[in-house]
Amino acid sequence: MAPSVAVIGAGVNGVGAALAVQEAVPEVKVTIVAAELTPDTTGDGSAGFWSPRSIDGDPVQITSWGQRTHDFLHQLWLDGQCPGVGVLPGYDVADQLEVPYYSAVPFAYEVMSERALREAGHAGKQGHQYVTLYAEPTKMLPFLMERFLARGGRVLRAKVERLDQLAGYDVIVNCSGLGARDLVGDDKVMPVRGQVVKAAAPAVKAAKFDFPATYVIPNDDVVVLGGTAQRGDWRRQVDPADTERILAGCRRWIPSLGAALTQRVWAGLRPYRRGGVRLETERRAVAGRLVPVVHNYGHGGSGVTLFWGCALDVAELVRREVAGEARASSKL
Repeated sequence: MAPSVAVIGAGVNGVGAALAVQEAVPEVKVTIVAAELTPDTTGDGSAGFWSPRSIDGDPVQITSWGQRTHDFLHQLWLDGQCPGVGVLPGYDVADQLEVPYYSAVPFAYEVMSERALREAGHAGKQGHQYVTLYAEPTKMLPFLMERFLARGGRVLRAKVERLDQLAGYDVIVNCSGLGARDLVGDDKVMPVRGQVVKAAAPAVKAAKFDFPATYVIPNDDVVVLGGTAQRGDWRRQVDPADTERILAGCRRWIPSLGAALTQRVWAGLRPYRRGGVRLETERRAVAGRLVPVVHNYGHGGSGVTLFWGCALDVAELVRREVAGEARASSKL
């Protein structure tokens, strides 16, 4: 019989990992097991803008994952078949701003001149401008899921509260995000609450970040206005006070947003992990049998930014397990 792989989670990291495993190890049977599917995953509320945010970890590793994801998204855009993926200019401003470690990944990254900052309404601040990619999860996830299903993948709608529920699978891939805190007992995982306003403002053509919190990110049909980054806050409901602060901050920056019609206000929990993404194989007892569990969680606010690079590493770990090459070790 063909080896079987269960992937926990149907967000961008779960679907991405499932698809990468299919491509790297075509002989396996892959099943996604998740309680929530798009458009109800955490990432579906995000703007999908490529830029590492709300994440810890090794800058070299994050850049590697990010570069491979950037390349993947760029190819999707060039192919023209995946909706919700595009190229977008952006700039960051703050009182003090260092060139980030990942600056070589986006297209045309450069430090803004004093004149450019002044003309953009940010005199006295520091700024960087660049061109990067965005991938709206509500549009990209269905596209990737179609690819997964077309390759023979299966989806099981169920909440995984114990790994024993997946007894019988040869390999388990854990893309449970915030759920890893309880599922595998990782107390390094915690929420970073995010709230955004989605508004109709077609005249806004560039992404803008005014650190630490205000940002404006155009998508295909709306502009995403943010935001919050409230670590340890478990509230999923919308906070009217946050909505007022977001709108006021964005309108001070771009006055024309005062006339923009609000389409939706959304709040969700980014799956942050102290120390960064956990991507490794661990042997765990599942219904009395030692089973390799490939962990892939803790992406914070960088799920779309890192998902495909991480998925490729997950696929390699699964390939080694199936081929009998693996030596699992856990650094939890």
